[in-house]
Amino acid sequence: MTVFWQIKIVYVLLLVSFALPSSASNERIAELKEAIHAYIEAKELGHKADTFLHARRAYNIGRKLYAKSPKNLAPIVFSYANAAAAYKEPIALEIFKKTLGIYAKAYGAKHTNLAPPLIEAAEEAIHRKEPEAAYSWLAKARELLNGEDFEDGFLRARLHMSLARLFLNSDQLSRAENHASQSIELATNSNPASTFTKEANLYFWHGQVTRKLGLYDLASNSYLKALSVFLKNEPRARQVLSIHLHMVEVSHQLSKTDQAIFHCIAAEKWENGRNRSMWWPIYDPSGRTTRGDTPKTGQILAGYVKAEDCRAHDIVIHKTIGISPEEAKIILQKVYVAPSLLRNSKNADQKVPQINIDVY
Repeated sequence: MTVFWQIKIVYVLLLVSFALPSSASNERIAELKEAIHAYIEAKELGHKADTFLHARRAYNIGRKLYAKSPKNLAPIVFSYANAAAAYKEPIALEIFKKTLGIYAKAYGAKHTNLAPPLIEAAEEAIHRKEPEAAYSWLAKARELLNGEDFEDGFLRARLHMSLARLFLNSDQLSRAENHASQSIELATNSNPASTFTKEANLYFWHGQVTRKLGLYDLASNSYLKALSVFLKNEPRARQVLSIHLHMVEVSHQLSKTDQAIFHCIAAEKWENGRNRSMWWPIYDPSGRTTRGDTPKTGQILAGYVKAEDCRAHDIVIHKTIGISPEEAKIILQKVYVAPSLLRNSKNADQKVPQINIDVY
């Protein structure tokens, strides 16, 4: 959602309590206003759990006050759906469905006000692996946005990137790249400006599409643009870890070894912030130790020493299944493994006496 739509929703939320039916109690009015202000404050602070709880409270109050006033209820339930999605609550998709129904009652099924919740609902459906619902909602949003001169170019950008994600998931790469490119072009020229994380997500997904196509220069540019935004505004976002991991592959493919090592260690630092460590290979140029749709064909039981060059040294192959010891050693000599860290500093002990690595 763009800044325009966020401001509009917040503005409506602040006003709805003054449009209450005369039978509503002053106490309920005060409760709704308090919940809305708490929601806005938590959202601005980036506290997703509190944002969700306050949005749910506002919704529970609002649905009683506005049972017969869908225009007043619409922004409240939409905010609740967005908060649930941001907090990774499974109920988010059901709340988005309620949102779409309420918006349709409030404005009619062909009003452009329905486009933002359609796109948000589609993104949640993609996340929940409901591609048919996502495509249906995106098709409807596209119809609405193409029906008249809609000023919000960034909303169109998000629509195209959601379509790109759907085509990426179904391995229709040329169609994915087409929509991803349109998305970035629209986002670059859009006015009003987007929110930071929404813009970063567009570049992140453009990186995903172009990386899958082997367009590593484009992927690198998009990943780094997304990373700079996330590090400034939401450094603990999960996408930060994903970008670092993907940039190891991209940098290796571009023969930028120093950059690959930087992102390899950065990924370990991100995990170190959660008191976790990345023991397994971060990137394998051969693809043999990378989990995917390919069934597992063997295992390697090995020991090695990690180093600052993100390589395994002093490799000892203890045992193999489905692969020869010689081939196993060649694979492990080329994989990227991050050195172990302790409070973001290199751990003195980098020995891995024994690790079991699956082969695909």
